[in-house]
Amino acid sequence: NPNTRLSGDAWATMLLGVLDNNTNIATVPLQRPRVSYYGVYVHDDWKITQRLTLNIGLRYEYESPMTDPQDRLSRYLDLTTPIPEFQGAGAPVIPADVLALRKTPIQWNGAWVFTDSKNRNSWNAPKNLFLPRFGLAYRVDNKTALRFGYARYVVPGSLTDGLDILGSVFYPGYDATTTAIAPINGIPQQRLSNPFPGGLVPAAGKQFGTYTNLGGAASWYYQNFRVGTNDRINFTLERQLPWNFVGNITYFTNIGSNHPYSRDGGNYFVDVNTLDPRYGYELKTAITRSVPNPFRNILPADKMPGQLRTQANVAVSDLLKPFPQYGQLRQALTPGADSRYHALQLQFQRPFTNGFSLVFGYNYNRGSVEQIYDELDLFLQNLSWQPNPDPRHRFTGASIYQLPFGKGRQFLNNVHPVADAVLGGWALSGIYTYNTGELLRFDGLLQTGDPVIDNPTQSRMFDTTVFKVLPGFTRRENPLYPGVRGPGFNNLDLTLAKQFKLTESLGFELRMEAYNALNNFNGANPITNFSSGQFGAITAQRAGYFGRQFQYSGRLRW
Repeated sequence: NPNTRLSGDAWATMLLGVLDNNTNIATVPLQRPRVSYYGVYVHDDWKITQRLTLNIGLRYEYESPMTDPQDRLSRYLDLTTPIPEFQGAGAPVIPADVLALRKTPIQWNGAWVFTDSKNRNSWNAPKNLFLPRFGLAYRVDNKTALRFGYARYVVPGSLTDGLDILGSVFYPGYDATTTAIAPINGIPQQRLSNPFPGGLVPAAGKQFGTYTNLGGAASWYYQNFRVGTNDRINFTLERQLPWNFVGNITYFTNIGSNHPYSRDGGNYFVDVNTLDPRYGYELKTAITRSVPNPFRNILPADKMPGQLRTQANVAVSDLLKPFPQYGQLRQALTPGADSRYHALQLQFQRPFTNGFSLVFGYNYNRGSVEQIYDELDLFLQNLSWQPNPDPRHRFTGASIYQLPFGKGRQFLNNVHPVADAVLGGWALSGIYTYNTGELLRFDGLLQTGDPVIDNPTQSRMFDTTVFKVLPGFTRRENPLYPGVRGPGFNNLDLTLAKQFKLTESLGFELRMEAYNALNNFNGANPITNFSSGQFGAITAQRAGYFGRQFQYSGRLRW
């Protein structure tokens, strides 16, 4: 006598042709977004003295807002315009005990604004993007030079991660989804023979006008779009060193401003209808209580097309949101996040001479970004500086060495052609990379001590005993990036190659390549999910890397 509301048999479900509420059919509009780019720049060099050279330039860029040839896009949800039906006596009746919990008055506002022939733009594009460039080179002596550079760059809106111009999220009204009815007490309501007996939800277009998305979720672009900027500055001292080496030391900094940020854990969206988490800290589970839905059938479907109109009950937390008449309200590309990056870079290079070249570099960086720390900062739009998780130390070296054997080389120059074909003309090259580990990011947990351990291992990268489950409705205490890092990265790739001259115009190259020649285990970051039985352990290799691999190839050249 099983409880069919909680369990069932998948094979029986298939044979009976039963559908559950995970089955749906969607209409997605064919999209034709248009964005235009324009740019013009001027720059020149001025040799001020025999030692000093200046480079000065200016670039202007303009990126048009996104448009649609059929004006099917939307502009925004105007949350300052009152909903006529919800004013005065027509306002929804919120349960008195819920209304008493609110700390701010309800705003019965909302009017959807589509693009049209008078305003076809999804956002307002900035028109003052002037990007200066300035460079200076000073020759101290015949072996030493000083260089300085400054430039401003911008990140076009349509190249910013999260600008989903290929999704249907910004074509509201022109997409529609019909979902099958959920089983009631375990009894299916729909079958394959008639999957949607009530018909399909049609794409409404603009027919709902300002009422579009009322009672549901919505997404739109921040209207006064500000392009994210990066100001880059570097100072370099370059010096000719013994044995044909050239060395330079560089200080580099990047100052980022007005970059979009995320508040909903996804891409660059800000949910302007987020519940103040302080309600949960104070009321605990009381905000999860179910109450009768004051919006049920309060308006006809053409005035409230969202699913809120048809729900029998809602949670108290939904009625405590700033705009309880809506679901999630995501505003894309909201500016405000800054970033800082500082690096000390060393490079030593020996140009290809006598069959040998070498270059190696070291980068030490200290970066930080303005990020949301926790859910309360998320609600208050309070960004705080957090350390950049990237590896602190990076070392890279690369070299090519022509083995000194065979015709035209230092040894065995007059060897027999057969011996030369076997021993001569080989070149060995390699690339070595070493990075320290990344700073780790944890979910909300209680941290009772320092998680750093002196000798981390693959099975225990940090002290897992200092973490505890964060009780519900409790503000997190641990830092966003505790002072623990993932594993370092250590890799050497080698190539042994030889050129064969078959005829005057035809050659053959034989290559033997070894990836991860040292057969190092380069692990991915350890598991930081506290609920996992392998919390703190490395369970996989870094994406894209494996144990030692050999590859052999031949190539004809003519």
